[in-house]
Amino acid sequence: MPQRKPKYVISLQPTQGLSKPISFTVTGSKAEKILGLLQSDMEKHKKLTKPVSATLEPFFVEQIND
Repeated sequence: MPQRKPKYVISLQPTQGLSKPISFTVTGSKAEKILGLLQSDMEKHKKLTKPVSATLEPFFVEQIND
């Protein structure tokens, strides 16, 4: 007996927040198709929100006066 794909809840809301979000449940196969469509956007978001490490060392280096 084949195992069913889980169902997913999808929520969409405009970025301006002018209207309420809409949420609905979809089958696993539809969710996979949606994720496929959004793959490039998810990669862009991941790059934009990737943490960047920094050091404060340049602010604490002593300057020598000649």
